[in-house]
Formats: sequence, C-alpha cells, structure tokens
Amino acid sequence: MGDVTSQLPLRVQVMYMRIALEHVLEDTEGLSERSFQKEDTVGRRHRDLVVYGIGVAGEVAKDIIRSNPFFTTMNEELQLKVLRTMRDRLFHDYHQIDYTTLWDFVERRVPKLLMTLRQVRV
Repeated sequence: MGDVTSQLPLRVQVMYMRIALEHVLEDTEGLSERSFQKEDTVGRRHRDLVVYGIGVAGEVAKDIIRSNPFFTTMNEELQLKVLRTMRDRLFHDYHQIDYTTLWDFVERRVPKLLMTLRQVRV
C-alpha cells in the first residue's frame, strides 16, 4: 500500500480501512479466544487473517495520517494512530505478538472502530 493508497481519495482510503476491519470481524465470528490461540491449523489461519486485516487497516491509517492531517485531527475518535501502532507492532515485532492482546483488540476495539468508520462522512 503505502504510497499507492496515499494517492487515493480519502473516501476510498476510509472504505479500504472499513473493509479490512469488517473482514477481521468476519474471520473471527463465532470463534472463541481459546480456538483463536490454539496452535493448530484453524487457530493459525484465523490469527494470520486477523494480523493481515489489521495490517491493511493500519497501513491505510498511516497513509491517512500522513496525507490528511486535518482529517486525522478532526476525527480523533477513529483512533488512526492506535491502528497504525498496532500494525507496526504486528509487522515489526512479529516474533513477540501477544495473541491475548490481539484478541482483546479484535473483541473490544475493532467493533467500535467500525461503528465510527461507518459514520464518517468524507
């Protein structure tokens, strides 16, 4: 993404972020934390999908922060910096991912972020 998404219209960037987070929730729907953390094919597949989805959303958030500082300031409830930070932790500290923290992020923060994203008008 990076330079490519920063050249897209803001509404498209927000849409990409929303879709990525919707996929995270779809990929964990009906899944328990225990199943998510289990070291088997199903657990790993779901963790990989979540990491990818949050990574995409965080990369878009990073682009929005860089290319639209006014939007970022006016929409602090989107927590773009939180998404950016989570993305950076997942991809730069991949060997230390705390899956309990990741599950908590998916369960508590992603639904709120999605609700806010769906209300944003750009």
